[in-house]
Amino acid sequence: MKHTSAAGRSEPRQFKTIGAGILIAMVVTCLYGTGPGERVGLAAYDLCHRVAHGPRPTPHIVIVAIDDQSLARLGRWPWPRSYHARLVEILTREKAKAIGFDIMMPDDSGDPEADDALARAAAASGLVVFPFHAEGKVLPRGARVFYAAGARKPPYPALERAAATGSVIAVPDVDGILRRHVPVIMDGGRPRYSLDVEIVRVFLGLPLSEVSLATGELRVGPVSIPMDSTGRVLVRYSSGSPGGLRYKTLPYYRVLRGEFPPGEFEGKIVLVGVTAQGLHDFYFTPLATAGNPIPGVEIHANTVQALLDGLLVREPLKPYAGVLFVVLSVVLVVAFQRLRPQVASAAALAMAICVAWLSVLLFARVNVWVDPMPLMAILALVLGHHLAVAYARTEAERARIRTTLGRYLSPAVVDEILRDRSEVALGGRRLDVTVMFADIRGFTSFAEKEDPVRVVDVLNAHLSMMVEAIFREGGMLDKFTGDGVMAVFGAPVPQEDHAIRAARAAVAISKACSRAAEAAEPAGAARGSDVRLSVGVGMASGEVVVGNIGTLARMDYTAVGDTANLAARLEGMAQPGQVLVCGRTYQAIRGAVDARRVGSVEIRGRSAPVDVYELL
Repeated sequence: MKHTSAAGRSEPRQFKTIGAGILIAMVVTCLYGTGPGERVGLAAYDLCHRVAHGPRPTPHIVIVAIDDQSLARLGRWPWPRSYHARLVEILTREKAKAIGFDIMMPDDSGDPEADDALARAAAASGLVVFPFHAEGKVLPRGARVFYAAGARKPPYPALERAAATGSVIAVPDVDGILRRHVPVIMDGGRPRYSLDVEIVRVFLGLPLSEVSLATGELRVGPVSIPMDSTGRVLVRYSSGSPGGLRYKTLPYYRVLRGEFPPGEFEGKIVLVGVTAQGLHDFYFTPLATAGNPIPGVEIHANTVQALLDGLLVREPLKPYAGVLFVVLSVVLVVAFQRLRPQVASAAALAMAICVAWLSVLLFARVNVWVDPMPLMAILALVLGHHLAVAYARTEAERARIRTTLGRYLSPAVVDEILRDRSEVALGGRRLDVTVMFADIRGFTSFAEKEDPVRVVDVLNAHLSMMVEAIFREGGMLDKFTGDGVMAVFGAPVPQEDHAIRAARAAVAISKACSRAAEAAEPAGAARGSDVRLSVGVGMASGEVVVGNIGTLARMDYTAVGDTANLAARLEGMAQPGQVLVCGRTYQAIRGAVDARRVGSVEIRGRSAPVDVYELL
């Protein structure tokens, strides 16, 4: 005979558990790479960005704003470029260290003198950076940087020769929010660094040769800019939240008029850009959402500060996300299978809180972003798997218990036990019930004369008839008593008409056994057997204790008490085919079942005679 060890039986379960962990990791990985999954992660990033205390806008960056006040005083946009020339001269004289224009000037303005004035001022300053734009951008398969596509829009030729230029190509995320900066694009075979990178280079006084591009990284002198697989870098914003701190901003017209404190621009980065609502240069950022966009020039200010102050957010786990997900899923699935559902739920909640807290802490302290949403999704799926498995096991156990107990107990008892498993313990409760004992008369003589196989078949047939009648009336099969049964009516579910139910069951048992005996007589005569089987039944009504009796290792759900003893005595007194009941039972069934009084009988163990009745 082959035997299977516990370890052998557990191996398939372990394989299934590990397989479930791998499947969960695959599901999360697939969701993580889709639009909806990415949007959830981006929303979590924005929330973390707003919750974590961010850096304050640096005082070393000043915005000269083309605002509504300046438009009202200097006229409609666009202004003569002679204004920009004067602005460059003023800022240079005030010892600004870098001047960045977030204003597109790809074509001649129609005023050659003003165009030349701006070019001369920019050349004389040596501190000015103007924007370069391309109508499109593409990320070729396998490339790690964007390529300019479509029409190029550099500054007009004289201005491009006179000053530095930087690209202003923006690549929002799938939800249209600008979180990442594009520090370099390829224009043919030539790298074009962003406006912000060029401003940083000019501010640090570095030649263009000090800017180098390597795989996954751009270096501007001492400044390292790590780029992701799409050639972008995640920027931590310092301003943009509604009601939060902003970069110092001066209206354009006031600077032209010299209406600013002495030394206002000395040693600082000055960004010139649009803030007027009507010129429509506004964007959403992680801090500027829900209807509160900020002007593009302020986004440049945030990016320049991030480049200089090391506020570039790293995502160290992203390249290894798939492996991490598999390891974490398998570990959690294996660990959770040892926990009860309540404990597993509490553990999953605690871990989710820890993951969220750690994510915010890493972002706030060291500018590292670990997206908690995939990890929380893994926790949720692992917990859901654990609860589903636990539920399936519970239901399978309930089905097994129901099947097993159904062989011994009535459906009412099974339902009661399954409804409240806490009651399956030693102890009981008092109930008013009717107890029935039924015994097959003549069975001993029958067993002596017949073949053992036939004896068992006949016994099973008679017991089946008894149990069927008991269950039909909602009774509880307490136990088999060899060639008889003990049944209880009114337990474990109380029944007001338990006596009538017991009486109907007793009459049905008596009639069924009589019919079975009549049908068996010809076969018995043919074999020379003169034994006729019948049933004697005794019943008593009263209070008993119903519950689990025995030990913690082995217990029976039964009824004990004087009523049960009385029913057993009456069954012993009953003649073949006779159903005897006590006076209490008779009073309960009078009028519903025909009966006659047998008389008062002395019962051993009782001080007074008992009125006994026979059901007809």
